Amino acid sequence: MLQFATTSNPDAEHHAVDIEEFHKLGAWLASAYTDIWQHFQVEQLGSGSLSFLLTWRGSQQQLRPVLFISHTDVVPVTAETLQDWRHPPFSGAVADGAVWGRGAQDVKVGVVSLLEAALALLRQGFQPARSLLFAFGHDEEVGGNLGAVHIAELLASRGVQLEMIVDEGIGLALAGVAPFTKQPVALVGTAEKQVQTVQVTVQSPGGHSSKPPIDGSTVGGQMGRLMAAVSAQPPPTKLVPPTCEFMIAMADLAPAWLSLMLLAVKHVPFAGRLLAKMVSMASEEAAAVSGSVTINFRLLPGDTPQTALQLTRGWLGRTLLLPISA
Repeated sequence: MLQFATTSNPDAEHHAVDIEEFHKLGAWLASAYTDIWQHFQVEQLGSGSLSFLLTWRGSQQQLRPVLFISHTDVVPVTAETLQDWRHPPFSGAVADGAVWGRGAQDVKVGVVSLLEAALALLRQGFQPARSLLFAFGHDEEVGGNLGAVHIAELLASRGVQLEMIVDEGIGLALAGVAPFTKQPVALVGTAEKQVQTVQVTVQSPGGHSSKPPIDGSTVGGQMGRLMAAVSAQPPPTKLVPPTCEFMIAMADLAPAWLSLMLLAVKHVPFAGRLLAKMVSMASEEAAAVSGSVTINFRLLPGDTPQTALQLTRGWLGRTLLLPISA
């Protein structure tokens, strides 16, 4: 399943970068899970009919159904990061005890797991009492407006009232959660951070790029100070429900001194602030992103493109804690 490059993009038709890849994936699912496609009601819907709604009808139709959710799309892979992949992103390579590829964790693994579980139960002769629904959107990574939203609207139009919704979930922390415990921990996710994007536009008094002002009023100067401020003063770390409840639940697994702090979070505000700070410092996770900056040079007679590269390397060397190779 990882070998299909089903990437989504908000500017693409149907939000599908390559529609044919989604069609190939749909055909593969139908051939790989023939028993399910024959026994379940399978509906292809959403924009371009690229999303799926599978219904396993229960024996007691008066019971409210359960909805399981996953998605078939993945985020694109930029060309400049290809060399960073140990195995090609759409290879589906099986190596070193793992399956490699874009979507191996987020979240084609969810689609496969649900279908494999359903197939195993189906072949065992299992018959659910309540109907089981499986919704696989095709544009979750860009908001789901052309996939999941259409599925939700269809269910609403049919008057479907759900008993439970089970979403893609969170991975198991097999090595534990530092600094609380080294024992394997599973988190039942009941909330999720939201995304808000703020676009900042700054203006300069004007002038030609060949005669930039030197008083710090250039667009680059203003942007640089903004980025420095963002880096120097990030939003404060804080614990909010249900994260604090999750940490309190690990009190029995934590060392004695930390266990007391976890239990104190319920009643002592300072303990929560201290714990939030400690967790933020102990986390090994990082938000890996990339960015680009365009610098317009005006080369003097005698200068070459290498002159601009040398200047850029010099600036980078003074501002980044990384070796400069380009």
